[in-house]
Order: sequence, then structure tokens, then C-alpha cells
Amino acid sequence: MGNAEISSGASCGQTGASCEQTGTGHTQGLQSEHVTTVSFTINGQSVLLENPSPYLSLNEWIRAQQGLSGTKKMCGEGGCGCCVVTVRKADPSTGKESTISINSCLCAIYSVQGWDITTIEGIGSSRDRLHPIQQSIAEHNGSQCGFCTPGFVMTILLQQNPNPSKQDVEDYFDGNICRCTGYRPILDAMKTFAGSGRVREDGWIDIEDLAAKKCPRTARACYGLLKPHLRSASDPVWFRPASLLDVLAILQAHPDGKVKLVAGDTGKGIYKTSSPSDYFDIFIDLKGISELYEIQVSAASVKVGAAVTLSNLIDLLLANKSKSTNFEGLADHILKVANVAIRNVGSWAGNLMLTHDHSDFPSDVFTVMAAAGATVTIANARGSSSFSLWDFLDLEMSYSVIVSMTIPFSGPGNIFRSFKIMPRAQNAHAYVNAAFSMEVDPSYTVRGTPVLVFGGIEEYAVSAVRTAASLQDKSLLDPNTLKSALAALQQELIPDTPPMAASVQYRKSLALSLFYKYYLACIVDEVSPRVKSAAVPYKRAISQGVQTYSSLPSNYPITQPMPKLSSALQASGEAQFTTDIPPYPQELAAAFVITTQGNARISSINADLIKTMPGYVSVITAADIPTGGQNNFMTLPGNGFFPEPVFATDFSEYAGQAVALVLADTQEYANVIARAVVVGYQDVGKPILTIQDAIAARSFYPFPGSQQVLSVGDAPAAIATSAHVIEGEISCGTQYHFHMETHTTVCLPEDQGYTVYSSTQWTDLTQSAVATVLGIPVSSVDVRVKRLGGAYGAKITRGHQAAAACALGACLTRRPVRMHMDIDTNMQMVGKRFPFYAQFKVGCSSDGLINGIQMTVYNDSGCSNNDNSIMLAVQSLDNAYYVPNWLVTPISCKTNTCSNTFCRSPAISGVAISGVAISGVAISGVAISGVAISGVAISGVAISGVAISGVATCISGVATSGVAISGVAISAVAISAISGVAISGVAISGVAISGVAISGVAISGVAISGVAISGVAISGVAISGVAISGVAISGVAISGVAISGVAISGVAISGVAISGVAISGVAISGVAISGVAISGVAISGVAISGTLPGIFIMESLVDYVAKSLGLDVEQVKRVNLYQLGQTTPIGIPLSYCNIRGLWDQLYSSASVERRKADILVFNQANRWRKRGLSMVPLKFGLGWNNSPFTVLVSVYATDGTVAVTHGGVEVGQGIDTKVAQVAARTLGIPLDMIVIKPSNSLTNPNGASTGGSTTSELACLGVLNACTELKSRLTPVQLAMGNPSWVELVQKCYAAGIDLSSKQHTYLTTDYPFAYYAYGVTCAETEVDVLTGETQVLRVDILYDCGESINPEIDVGQVEGAFVMGLGYWMTERVVYDPSSGQLLTHNTWEYKPPSSQDIPIDFRVELLKNAPNPLGILRSKACGEPPQCMSCSVLFAIKRAIESARAEIQQQQVFALPGPATVEAIQQACMVDPSQFVF
Repeated sequence: MGNAEISSGASCGQTGASCEQTGTGHTQGLQSEHVTTVSFTINGQSVLLENPSPYLSLNEWIRAQQGLSGTKKMCGEGGCGCCVVTVRKADPSTGKESTISINSCLCAIYSVQGWDITTIEGIGSSRDRLHPIQQSIAEHNGSQCGFCTPGFVMTILLQQNPNPSKQDVEDYFDGNICRCTGYRPILDAMKTFAGSGRVREDGWIDIEDLAAKKCPRTARACYGLLKPHLRSASDPVWFRPASLLDVLAILQAHPDGKVKLVAGDTGKGIYKTSSPSDYFDIFIDLKGISELYEIQVSAASVKVGAAVTLSNLIDLLLANKSKSTNFEGLADHILKVANVAIRNVGSWAGNLMLTHDHSDFPSDVFTVMAAAGATVTIANARGSSSFSLWDFLDLEMSYSVIVSMTIPFSGPGNIFRSFKIMPRAQNAHAYVNAAFSMEVDPSYTVRGTPVLVFGGIEEYAVSAVRTAASLQDKSLLDPNTLKSALAALQQELIPDTPPMAASVQYRKSLALSLFYKYYLACIVDEVSPRVKSAAVPYKRAISQGVQTYSSLPSNYPITQPMPKLSSALQASGEAQFTTDIPPYPQELAAAFVITTQGNARISSINADLIKTMPGYVSVITAADIPTGGQNNFMTLPGNGFFPEPVFATDFSEYAGQAVALVLADTQEYANVIARAVVVGYQDVGKPILTIQDAIAARSFYPFPGSQQVLSVGDAPAAIATSAHVIEGEISCGTQYHFHMETHTTVCLPEDQGYTVYSSTQWTDLTQSAVATVLGIPVSSVDVRVKRLGGAYGAKITRGHQAAAACALGACLTRRPVRMHMDIDTNMQMVGKRFPFYAQFKVGCSSDGLINGIQMTVYNDSGCSNNDNSIMLAVQSLDNAYYVPNWLVTPISCKTNTCSNTFCRSPAISGVAISGVAISGVAISGVAISGVAISGVAISGVAISGVAISGVATCISGVATSGVAISGVAISAVAISAISGVAISGVAISGVAISGVAISGVAISGVAISGVAISGVAISGVAISGVAISGVAISGVAISGVAISGVAISGVAISGVAISGVAISGVAISGVAISGVAISGVAISGVAISGTLPGIFIMESLVDYVAKSLGLDVEQVKRVNLYQLGQTTPIGIPLSYCNIRGLWDQLYSSASVERRKADILVFNQANRWRKRGLSMVPLKFGLGWNNSPFTVLVSVYATDGTVAVTHGGVEVGQGIDTKVAQVAARTLGIPLDMIVIKPSNSLTNPNGASTGGSTTSELACLGVLNACTELKSRLTPVQLAMGNPSWVELVQKCYAAGIDLSSKQHTYLTTDYPFAYYAYGVTCAETEVDVLTGETQVLRVDILYDCGESINPEIDVGQVEGAFVMGLGYWMTERVVYDPSSGQLLTHNTWEYKPPSSQDIPIDFRVELLKNAPNPLGILRSKACGEPPQCMSCSVLFAIKRAIESARAEIQQQQVFALPGPATVEAIQQACMVDPSQFVF
């Protein structure tokens, strides 16, 4: 993000200042009184606030007003764009009225004096009239979850430029993040205004014309203004001086005060108020000081006042670019500082003061202005003086202020270039920035001393003076000049090692590369064409997209492409999220206190200091949980969850773990107070933070290794007999979900329990967690959720901790409690995607046909194994490739990080199975595998080498525990009548059972628990006439078992409860089961995720094979693709498989053959820019086994309208719209007669979670069944009436006493883990800057089999959004921990970088396979929310192709793996850039 690249625009005392003084008589006209009021207008309504707290932000005030919740808050840092509003005010620099967008979260309420503010509510509404911008984004499906949408709408600001170009539109959204859509539909919506002047079209209002929105009944404003939180006695005072002299006088009058000068005040987006030591005593507002906004243009320079904003500085430089050769370059670089909303208010002087006061701040303004030779004027009580920027860094700025900056004009012989290499294309601070200025005569001889400035190398920016001296008077056409300069620079630059910086190796190589780029630019007309691209800045083309799909008009509204039903509400800010629920009387705000040290014993929690802080109410720990309650938020009977504490008590597993809850008057107070609590530690151990750490420490969850193997065929033998044996390894990291709405809960104590509004994907588990913590009946907890502002799996199991904690606060205080978790806490405390690491050995033929794979797969589960993903990764390892022989050993690692959890593309989650009846089934030739094993202890008795045969046995009243049995052979044994047996703590392995007959046996009253069975072979066994009942089985782990040649018949099983059982590495074949009845069986607690890493591991393996054999990668992939009728490693026959057809179709439509040839030509012609292309196929398993959901459809007799509530949760995937489409089609009524009501735990009790991509399908099936049942009731009446209207029919049925509601419980089972597979193919093309690692995704083609899409417009949006989220995972989203404490360092938008709008493919083409109904799906459709993300690794492999071309230039053609994420650093380092190759 770059938000903190601009400070308050001023700095004094601790932070410096920015103003001017002429002379020493500074007391005349002093405004000595601080202000206590602020007046402004909002949406046309005048506001006067008296005595608000100076710490109150504009965002907090807006969101506290009734009816103004459309302006969101997510990061509080200016890094996401959710909080953007517009401001109309006089521009002190130009004297004209202007309208700008700003981040309301960074704007203090006192700063808005005299402003005219407009929020999303002020420009249009669905009830009145949408603004054309709102209308366009709604119509273009530019809103999925909708949380970010108001910020995008308010950012475009067409009235600021009523005739923008498409490039303007693309550039303008550098400060807005959307995790859902992938940006393409948003940009398309906004580009409709390019060159159109449509802002006033058809009489649409413009922001300048706004008056207060009035209620048509009362003629008053449609929202009420509430009083802000008043300042406390400890709050600072706010001065609003009228002159520079007043500023200096105030500073002199408060020599002991901690003062902050305020212009833009955007620096607090990174340097936050995290403890009382960060508080200020005095704020001085500089916006009323005209002298600070003065601009003077002379014959030799421009002089710009210190409070001039970066946006105005850019305009000034461009307006005078004809006078100075470097001004356009300076402007272009400053355009890369932060984002539009920050640059609109942040000043250049504030940016300089940030680097003055914070050595870790890489100021772009300093770097480029130092290279341009700018000077600054500094004033204090003694007078004013000018200083170079280098001298400025050493100044003591207490009681001194920056006055102005003078930028000299550069002449025609000056060559200026600047660079900023950052993690993503926009809104990020630099890894390294650089600016170079040099006078070069027509003969290419350097005149004078060049200026070479580098930022990001050392603590502050550095000037490479020795290197510059080596260039003086040298000919740039002499190769030795370059060689000697590079050698000098190599010696001169010594990078430091701050924890968040890129590696020393990368930053040094990057600095040399940037200088080389500059050198080439100075002689660009003389260089070889092969290296010229290094001298020419890359210009990204305007992005575009094509979406192709089919639909069936005869089946409308099913298959009809349309925006979400709530799109207008989201575009207008009217859509209500949990955090938008209006405050309740006496409501309290909550914030977690989290640890700062992992792997340590907690010695103390000191809350003494916080009790005197403003807003403090109370602090809650585990000791406050009521009698009967449990300190455990992971509790749902039968699900097999391991306990996880709401509050850690004795031990901090990871830095970021919650230990207490603070309750305060406001959320901001709660956040600050929580950070002030001091937690003490003892017995501190080194945190285990990575898979490699865990392997070294052997920190694994129980039963790692061979006891969990997936074994199909004979992999070792197949590999040994193959023509080629290839070994390698690959890894992929974690990913933060970056849901725009952080974890949020509102809990109300009621007379019969608690009502909980929670941003959850699983109401059932939220309900259970609250009831468990409070020790109350589950029926006393009512959970409700209307929609989520993004989720991606983070809110399946992780959100219940916040809900339970808030409920505890409500229980103890009997007051409503709300938590809107701040992003720092959310990122540190909540689990992320599972990292993976795999070691593999492959046997293959000479043409790349894979015969066998042997692999060990590790994942990082974090501090808990609850949401373990490893077995689905194993189940997904084959991706789209048939391999006959497998031997895979999965191992789950325990680390001192937060418990990792589901993240987009896990496929199956939250499975619950109960009350199943299975009879008359024949199963044969089946292989079952793939579930994790944990929590087993083996001790006690060992029995081995025993042979038992020819025995007839009756067993009863036996208790067995602590027994180990191995190496036992049992044969020819007859067993009958087993009862009253308790078996626990038993380990059985290496047992062979054969020739056993079991018949006529009655088994009852048996309890089996804590048993581990592995390495068992069972064959030639006949079981018949057996009755099993009243059996409880729990805590059993079974793995490495082979069963074959077994016949089971005439068996009845009932009243059996199975929970906490893990089965893996089991192969069953040649088994016949018939005449079996199973009922009253409950199986629960299955949660698996990990398809994305599993597919990436396989793609890396196939890539490794092809490159090792010197074969074309796409050819090797094609030869290994599945064919119809083949069987997967987990025993699923592919009765529907079209992957080869999809591959061939995209290979042709994407012109892969031609483009590969073009890329070869390009790469041969360019030394320092390389392109690559990659295709990735997809086979993604979708399952809905045993996921219960309830649908309630209610028809209202008065007007025939219909209300539906279903068990799913709207998270942006369009589930509500699809449900309404199905209901409308089934009932035969217009879509606008249907409304979808919020999900809740009353109408959907015992429901599964929304996840795995199939919830929409299940909800649609439920509403289909419910509406079909309703129609069956209505049809006889309809036939009797003839041809009634819908309303007439409904009213007649009502009069006849017919039930006009239908409740349907959806509970599906299939024979296999997956109901069907989704298939797809992606082709990606990239271009890499070899010298920097910067990458452009030139084109992406996606062909995805979505079946018969229920709503193709929504589904295309899901495909695009999933893919772009994957781009972040593979390219930009780096996660870093402190190695000593284990603290997450990338816990905010300053350091964590999801993709921006200019990181998406420039050419983005998505096609949903036409005329491809899914014979195995619901309504012939296929899920699409997650599978396409798995193909996003195609971009990483396209990058790898480009890297291979770069390495070939230096004969480094050995096979290598490219782990994810492939950041700019990883890419450049993989290119093996060698300065000795820097030639021209």
C-alpha cells in the first residue's frame, strides 16, 4: 500500500513540523485558544459538532450516524478503499473549488472544518434513483460480496474529470481492493464513462448539485445525526492557527508537549496509535495557513509550499514540464506514491518528515527530489534557512518546520530516470527505489558529477557518491565506463537487514540492475536492439476482457444471465452487513488482547494501566467464564473437533493468541486499550514457524509417516522399472483470506437467551460455541446472518471465537456487545491457508508417460489440527492425470502459528452424517483412502508372533486396554456371540487374517475407543447373519489396511454412533457387500481442504518431468491426461470426463502453437525481457455427501409474494439470486415476487457450513423440492379454477386451509467422496523483466465446464474472481514471521499485498463450456466458486518458462522448481542475474 508514505504534512517535537516563518516577531495575532467545535456539511446537511474527541475519525463519526453505514471500514490504514468519501472544498493551492476523494478512516473529525462531504448515500439509492456510476457497477456484475463497492463508486469521481480516458479510469483505482470480482467487471463498468461525459446524462444528479436527501413524508433528512463521542480530560487539544507565526508561537508556548501538526495526517495509517506512549498532547491543523500552499514559478525553479498535496505537486510538475526535462519523470514517480485518496490530502513535506522520523520509511519523495537537487526551507523561532535534503535528514526538527521546497529546472542535457520496484503494480512501498540524474553531452560524455540515489538499501536513502565520481567526464560509449561504475557500486552499496526488507542479495542485485537500466537509457540510441528493452519503461496496455457462455431462454429465469438481486443495494451502500447493524442502547465494543510471543508460558496479564484509559469498561479472561461453561469455541457434538480455547490461560501457542477481551465505550477505544495490556512470559522456546522447522524438530501431529499412506498399485516397483527416475521437491506458502469485512459479531442478551449476529459461514457451530462457553442450552442461542463481506473459508470455524467472546461479555455485563475486529488482530489471530511441502520420486517413460509416483507430503496445520487439509490435498494430487501406481505419505506438522483453516479451493468441509440407511448394496473393487490420523498413544502389553487357528470362541465381559498386537496370524477361526466388551488404548499392526468365517453372531453393548489399527491384511473372510447394535466407537485410527476377497451379507447394523474416527491408507478391493442394512448410524467431524496445493504439487511434478526429459511441457501433460472410464487413485470411476476435449479446444482457440512460436522469437530478440506460456488442466472434485441444509418457502396470501430462507450464507457467490431464480421458475412467477430472508439457526437447525462451492447447488435443490411440494398442493385447486392468476390461486388455497409454506431438509449421499468432477483448462502468458522481477500477465484464456449454469453472469464472475485471488497467492502475497517471537510481520495492508486492479491479466478471456449439461449435478449445473483458482498456477508456470529463457542466456539450464509465491524477488533471483552480463 503506500498509505504511510505521507504523514501529517508536518512534524514537530517528536514528529517535526511544516510551516514557514519570515522574521522573528511571531506572537502578533496569535490564536492561543484551542478549538472545540467543527462545522461542515454532509450530503447537503449542515453539521455543528461541539467538543468531539480529537481522536475521532471522520469514518467513525459517519458510521455512527443512523442511515450512513454505506461508508465502510476495513483496514483503517488507507490501504483498501472501503472508507472513501468525497470532499468539496476550496483548494488553497489553486484558489478554486475542487472535489476530491479521501480516506475517511485517516481523517480526524476536526480536520473537516468547512468541508462539504458526500457519502455513498448522498449520490443515489435504490429507493430513489441510482447515480449512473452506481447503476453501471450493478449492471456489470461489478459487485459480489459488496463490501468494497461503495468505495469504488466514490473513488471514480467523474465530476473531477468529466471526460476521463480509459487509462484514467484504470489508474484511478490504485487504492481500492476487491477480493471477490477480480476487478474486470468493475473496470468495465467504469470504462463506460470514458470519453462520454455521462455524469449529467438524462438529468442524473451530479455531486455538486446535491442537497440533503429528504424524506418525502417529513421533508427532513432521511438519517439522523448522533452526537459524537466527546473528548475526555486526557484527550489532546486541537489548534487551528491562521498563520505561520501562530504555528511557531504555539510550538514555543508548549515546549514540553508532544505535538503533531496535521495537514493530510495519512502517516497514521502505518505508524498507529498502538499504546499510550503514542498519544499526543497537541494537534495543530495547518489547513488554514495560506502561506503553506504558495506556489512560485521562476525562471530557474519552482517553489512549492510544504502543505501542497502530492496530487497538486504532480499537476504542478506536469504543467511546467516544458521548462524542465525531469519534471515529467518526477510526476510519473510521485504518481506511484500511495494512492489517489492519499495523494489528494497528503503533502510532500509530510512524506519527507516520515523518512526523517522513521528510518524504515522508504520515501519516494526524498529519493526523486534528492536526485533532482531540490532544497527545503526550514523555519523556527530564530529564522529560516535552506538545506539540501541530505542535510535535512540530520536536522533536529523539534520546534522547526518545513516551509517550502525549491526544485531547480534541469537543462536539455540532463537525463533523469527514476524507478520503484514494489511487490505489486500499485499502492505499495518500494523494496528499492532509485533516481538518477546526469548531464550528458551530445558525444555521450558525462559532464559534471552525476547524482545516484537509492532507497531501501540502508536505513535511510543513500547517494552513491564514489560511483558517481567514477563516471565524471567519462564516455558512456566506452564499455569500461560501465564496468568500472558497476564495480564501484558493488563496493559502495551495503544493504542492511531489517526484518521486512527483501533479501540483501536481491536488493543489491536490484540496485545494480536499476543503474544498468539507467545507463542504457542514457545511450539508448546506441545500444544493441537485444538490450534496448531494459532502457525503455514498460507501458501496461489497458486491460480488456471477453466472457463467453450459453443459456437456455426456454428455461428462464434458470440459466438466465443477470446481476445479483442485491447488486443495486450494494452499489448504493444500502446492503447491510453485520457491522452495519445500528448500535443498541448501552452497547459496548470489544477487542481481543493477544500475545506477542509464541511457544512460551504466560506468566502474567497486567491490566492495571488500562483501567484509567478513556473508554475503559472491563477486561475479561477465561476465569470469568460462568460455572458450567467451557473455555472452548470448537465444539459441536459428533464432529470430532479438538478443543480450542477462547482465551489462552497458561501457555501461548503462537504470537497472536487471544488471552483476554477488553470492553470499552467505542471500538477505537477498545482496540487501543487492548494493545496496552501487558502480557508477561517465561520459559520461552524458539517458535516453530515453518514446515522445515517442524521437520527438524519432528513436530508432527500423531501418526505421521507410513501409517497414513495412500497406496495404489506398486509404486516402488513401477518406478524402479521405468526408463527414467526423476526426483524433486516443491513448496507453496500460506495465504491470508483478506475478506474485506473482518470478523464481526453483535451479541444481544435477551430474556430467553442471546441473539447473535455473526459474520459466520456456519451458524450451527457459532450457536454451539456460544452455548458451550456460556454453559446454556443451545436452544437459548439464536444466530442470524444476512450476508458476509467476503469469507473464502475464514469464517467456517474461525469466527466462532469472536462470537463466543462477545457473548461472554454480554453475559457478564447484561449489555449488547459488538466486535468489529481490526485488521492487525484479524491477521495475527486467525488462521490462513495451509502451507505445503512435497518431496517426490517419479518413474516415467521416455515420452513422459508417468508410471508411478512416490511422494511425502507435509502441511503446516498450525497450533491445532482441527481444519486439517492434508488428505484432500492427497486426494487431489492426481489432478487431471492418470497414474497407475501411487505411494503417498502425508504428514501434518505442528507449528507455533495460528490454527490454519479452510481457504478458497478446499472443496469439502463440515460434513455431518447421521441416520443413514443402506441396504442391498454390492460394492467391489473399491479403494478408500485419505483421512488424517491423530491423538493415539500406544503403551502397555505387546503380543507378537502368535498364530491362532481352528478356534471356536465366545467372547463377553472383556475389557482390553494398553495392548499392542503385531505379527499375529489368525486363520480358520469361528467367532459368535460378542457382548459387554470394552476395548481401548489398543494398537494393532502387522496382522494377517484369512480363512475366517463369522456367522450368526450377535454383537451388542460394546464400547471401542482409542484404538489404532494399521498394516493389517484381511482376505478370504466370509461374514454373514450378523446383528450389530448398541455399539459406540470413538477415537479410532485405521490406516495401512488392505482388505480383499471378503464377502459380507445378511448383516444388520443399527444404533451405532461413530465419532472422532480417522481412516486413511486403506485399500479395499475384491469385496462384495450385499443384503446389508445400516441405520441409526451417526458419523461426523469430517473437515478436509487442500485441493489448490495438491493440484499445484502435481503440476510442478509433471513440469519437472517434462523439463528433465527435455520435452515440451504441454505435450507431456497431454499424454498423461485422464480418459473416460479410468479410475482415480481414490477409486472413483470417471464416467463423465471431458478433459482431453477441453484441452484440445483451448489449445486451438488460444492459438497456443502460434503464440509459442511468437514467444520464441520475442525471447531471442530480447535479452532482458522474457515471455512464457503455460497450460494447466483441472479436475476438481465436488462433493455434497451428508451436508444437511434446510429451506423454508413461505407464500403470503395477501399478495402472493414469496419469502425464502435457506441454510446457506450469501458471501458474494450469488446463492440468494440463484435460489430466487429456481423458485421463480418452479412456481412460475416473476422473479421480483420473491425475496430471500437472512439465514438463521431457527429455520436451519443442525445445518452444515457454507463452503466447498456446492452450497448454492444444495440450496437450489432444497428450494426446488420445497416449491415442487407447494405446487403439488396448489395444482388440484388450480385445475379446478381453470386459469387463475397466481394471486387468485394463492388466495383460493388459503381460503381452503392449504398450507402455503414448505420446509425441505436437503441431505444427499453419493457412493463416492465426490458427486462429480469439474474440468477446465487455462492458458496463461506472461512477460518478465529479468533485471527486476516485475511481471505482467499479458493474457489468460480460461475454458471451464460449468455444466448448465444456473446464472452464467454470476458464474463468470466467480471464475474471474477465483483466478485473480490465485494470482495473489502465486505472485504477491508474502507472509513473514519474526523468527524470535513468532509474531506475524505482514499483518496489515502496508506489508500484505493482494492483487490490485493493474495486477490482473491485460487480456482476460473466460469461456464457460457451451451445451455441456452436467448429468451428475443439480439442475445440470456445476460449481464454479473455487475450482478455477486451482488453474491460476498457470501464471506461475508461465513465469517459470520466462525464467528458463533468461537462464538459458547464461547456460544455466538445469531443472529447477519455482515455489509459490513467485514474488518479484523470487523471480529476479531465479533469473540468476549476473552483472558481468551487463553489456550494451
